[in-house]
Amino acid sequence: DGIDIDWEHPVIGGLQPGQPRDAHNFVLLLAAIRTAIGPGRLLTIAAPASARGIEPLEYADMAPLLDWVSVMTYDFHSGGTRAGFNSALYNHDDPSNPKSNTHDAVQAILAKGVPRSKLVAGVPFYGRGWT
Repeated sequence: DGIDIDWEHPVIGGLQPGQPRDAHNFVLLLAAIRTAIGPGRLLTIAAPASARGIEPLEYADMAPLLDWVSVMTYDFHSGGTRAGFNSALYNHDDPSNPKSNTHDAVQAILAKGVPRSKLVAGVPFYGRGWT
């Protein structure tokens, strides 16, 4: 039992615009939830896989509060005029999105202070079709 937070996306925004203060507020939110649920319950987040989404977040401060970080390593390429990798493992020859891959996302989050033991790769079990 526990709580998984999927905030799409602190700082950079999603359906709603983000704010620079979102990064620190995310840490405060996680700390408040951890205090409320205690150490016996899971606290996890769904984390962005893009460099733009990873860079502003305070992972070193979040990591001690979390049981794991589920990196959203999917939807790198979606429907459009060309086919592409939905969840590339490594860098590839796609000039429209060359850095969207699981390896680079994981390395970036490790560099921000998350231990390897707390990383989970979110892998899609679906495909996309083009006609």
